[in-house]
Amino acid sequence: MRAAWIGAAIAAGLTEIIGLWAAAAPHAWLSLFDTDPGMLDAGSRYLHAVGPFYGLFGLGMALYFASQGAARLLWPLLANLARLAIAAGGGWLALRWSGDLFSVFLALSAALTAFGLIDTHGSLGQEIAE
Repeated sequence: MRAAWIGAAIAAGLTEIIGLWAAAAPHAWLSLFDTDPGMLDAGSRYLHAVGPFYGLFGLGMALYFASQGAARLLWPLLANLARLAIAAGGGWLALRWSGDLFSVFLALSAALTAFGLIDTHGSLGQEIAE
């Protein structure tokens, strides 16, 4: 169990560093793909809103794989379903109510947060890698 949590902490730390870097300097990353002003604007807004939550996604994914190895997938599956529901449903509602793409990005941030927190909560209650 200790190895799973150490791995999850490392994954969370690395993905958080990547997310914060991407949020701080989105054009450095996005300009590798294109220089279209519309894409740079939308991509920058996405990375500003969602990038700071990448660590929770990394945490949730690491715990998901550890739980998969231990054949205990209830919490990771519930966490993924919550992520999907919040991203799809919340994103749709955000776009419908505000008409602003940034609101959709905020829903995606909430989805990553829910994924990481639900998976962490569920994994704390089960023995992952014993």
